[in-house]
Amino acid sequence: MTRATSAARTPRRGERPVATSAERPRLHLIDRAALRRLAARRVAYFTTCFLLVAGVFAVALAQAELVQRQHRLDQTRRSIVEADAELARLEREVDRASSPAVIISRANALGMVRAAEPVYFTAVRPLVEAPANGGGD
Repeated sequence: MTRATSAARTPRRGERPVATSAERPRLHLIDRAALRRLAARRVAYFTTCFLLVAGVFAVALAQAELVQRQHRLDQTRRSIVEADAELARLEREVDRASSPAVIISRANALGMVRAAEPVYFTAVRPLVEAPANGGGD
């Protein structure tokens, strides 16, 4: 072997071995497949983040709507309870005002007096006269 061929086969210290064209990998400045994968990952990441944020806002909106409706329901129930209490108070007032003792005391206050002997009227003729032609036109 000559010195030139042996030098080509064994690199010197500090030098990189020179590969033949069959051994050399194809040179790529930009790996397009890796860029596409990276872009797809970014799109998937941002889509997932967007959906998560939108989901959180949707849950918050639904919660706010539920709280608002519950407040309205509580107000309605409160007004029903108040209306029931007012109805019960008015019924008690009607019962008190309808008692015979209260009726007599109010009549006396208005100047009415109790009759010594009750007088009853009897109807001599019918109060409603029958039509002359037998009810037809």
